[in-house]
Amino acid sequence: MQPQTSMLDRSVLLDHGAWLREVPSFAGLSVCEAALLSSLMQQLNIPAGHIVTQQGEPADAFYIVQSGQATVELDDGGGPPQRLGSLGPGDCCGHVVALPAAEYPVNVIARTEMVVLRLSKTAHDRYLSRQPDIAQRLGREALQLLAEVDRTRRSYLSHATQHHEDCGCGCGPDCAGNHGPRPAITDSSRQSLSHTSSTRT
Repeated sequence: MQPQTSMLDRSVLLDHGAWLREVPSFAGLSVCEAALLSSLMQQLNIPAGHIVTQQGEPADAFYIVQSGQATVELDDGGGPPQRLGSLGPGDCCGHVVALPAAEYPVNVIARTEMVVLRLSKTAHDRYLSRQPDIAQRLGREALQLLAEVDRTRRSYLSHATQHHEDCGCGCGPDCAGNHGPRPAITDSSRQSLSHTSSTRT
């Protein structure tokens, strides 16, 4: 016999489901569908400084921020990581979990103590396979994020090549990583990255 869900538990699930439906990626779910999805998520308390997603690691979960702030960074291998944006309550990260055998394209680091909802890839694939509209939306968001990260990385490499050709310092192919200003993230790229990572405008 399956254990019965108490009225209090049901009320909590419905409240969580209603909150989840305010996240644009999941706005298309019914209250009951959102409550079911929230029951598959794990609530985590994350200390400041903790890495939520690490660039290059297998994407094994999708996260929604309930409280706190995080910084989004890109490590292009040419110096200190570049700050791309920030995440706050209602924002998401780990969109690439929607893609097969994907790796996290950026670092997401807790700037303050955070509370997040974690949806494992297994639960993601099992549940969202029955929600094609939501799955397709997350897939599009993942591809947009990857395109913006790739555009940012290519911008840096282009700058590095031009600097090496122009500076005449004779320090070799690592020149751009050792001196000269790193290219700034353009406002349009930062806004696009933030929009892709954010679930609230």
